[in-house]
Amino acid sequence: MPTTCGFSEIGDADVLDGEDERIEGEIKLLTHAQEIRQLSAQAATALDGDESTVVGQLRGVRRTLVSLSRFDANAERWLTALDEASYSLDELARDLATVSEEVESNPNRLQRLETRRDLLHQLRRKYGPSMADVRAALESSRAELEFVDGAAISDALSQREIAAAQNALQQAVIELSALRQAGADAFAKAVTELLPELGMIDGAFRVALESHPVRTSHGAEDVAFQVALNAGTEWRALSRVASGGELARIMLALSTVLARLQQVPTLVFDEVDAGVGGTVAWHVGALMRRVASHHQVLAISHLAQIAARAHHHVVVRKGEYGGVTTSDTAVVTDDARVVEIARMLGGDSDREVSRAHARELLNRGASDRDLTGGDLSSSEMLSAGIPGVDGDRSASTAQAQAKTQRRGKRV
Repeated sequence: MPTTCGFSEIGDADVLDGEDERIEGEIKLLTHAQEIRQLSAQAATALDGDESTVVGQLRGVRRTLVSLSRFDANAERWLTALDEASYSLDELARDLATVSEEVESNPNRLQRLETRRDLLHQLRRKYGPSMADVRAALESSRAELEFVDGAAISDALSQREIAAAQNALQQAVIELSALRQAGADAFAKAVTELLPELGMIDGAFRVALESHPVRTSHGAEDVAFQVALNAGTEWRALSRVASGGELARIMLALSTVLARLQQVPTLVFDEVDAGVGGTVAWHVGALMRRVASHHQVLAISHLAQIAARAHHHVVVRKGEYGGVTTSDTAVVTDDARVVEIARMLGGDSDREVSRAHARELLNRGASDRDLTGGDLSSSEMLSAGIPGVDGDRSASTAQAQAKTQRRGKRV
């Protein structure tokens, strides 16, 4: 049932009728912009071009019917029908050509639309199931708010409640900061211990807590991830110093430590094998296999050491069909996978010695135990105060109480 807080939540979203359907349609267009351009261009070319196209062949049919009309009066009626069909096909060809020229990829627009779609989905789930229900909840919340604004509330009582809520917020923020500090140290230590296994021998990771004067439901500090990837280098923001491959491997280390707590069902690692090989690549594969016990993991790799660790092996090959470059996928198993691993090792996949090496690698990948050490359980994270677990909730609750009481004061 909607409450007065629903008025602010829905009102701030500024929901429009039919907006969710319009956004879904535009997301589909932007997601498949390249395919739309290619297919519409192909269709337009097939319809109208030289005499071999549909419209070109209809011109030949028309010339035949003109000749036939000299002998058969019915041919005039057939010519009329043919002309109408030709006009429709000409218009269709122009529309398709326009689509192929005007449809463009726009990643920024797509990201904004997806964010908006997620917000509307949350509102529907909370107040729906339809957008009409969400708007009805807005009207109900508005009526309830007007009723509350008209009620008489003791000013002294409101002041005491506001002060109590603010004190609760302050206490919660202090507790959250202490939990964060302890959790940051434990988290940084766990991630740093994994970096040498991932090819960053002198790498170190830390969580920087940067205080700010405003106390909010997010606490009294901003949280930033920093790294020093080489001996003697200064600490810098992770996003500004790590290469693509380094960033992928650090994200793998983070995912390994937080495996049991992350709510994301699927993790994708690209370029995680950049600049590594041999034993390091083997450890990278072992870490991904460990993370895969809690998530679906998709890894794009050219290294046999990583591919051999996978539960499933999908090969992507480029080809050409009808003048269009295509990408095809195939799941390889049993002997086919042995051949593929042998090829990735750089040997002759037709030679038995290469295949034997590949079988040995696959057997090790399937039977080896994961690296020593483990991820942090939920209870360990709570006791250590890792940011992002339940520690933020007390501050959020206290701030919500303070906001509610300030509203009562204005009444």
